[in-house]
Amino acid sequence: MVLIDTDVLIECLRGSAAAKNWLGTLDDDDSFCVPGVVAMELVIGCRNQSELQQVQKFLRSFAVAWPEAADFEL
Repeated sequence: MVLIDTDVLIECLRGSAAAKNWLGTLDDDDSFCVPGVVAMELVIGCRNQSELQQVQKFLRSFAVAWPEAADFEL
């Protein structure tokens, strides 16, 4: 599973072709999602209601995962 970081998503929201192209390179077999903490970072970074609505709409296109401590064990 590929976890998408805040930096990539911010670049996508800003319209970065490089970030969008990178996401497009993920195979259909690669499952990817946004960690819940990353989703919350995007929400907290909103400066107004308009940005919040844009981020919420954007996040609906991704699965959001809420990993537990055991998920991070090696």
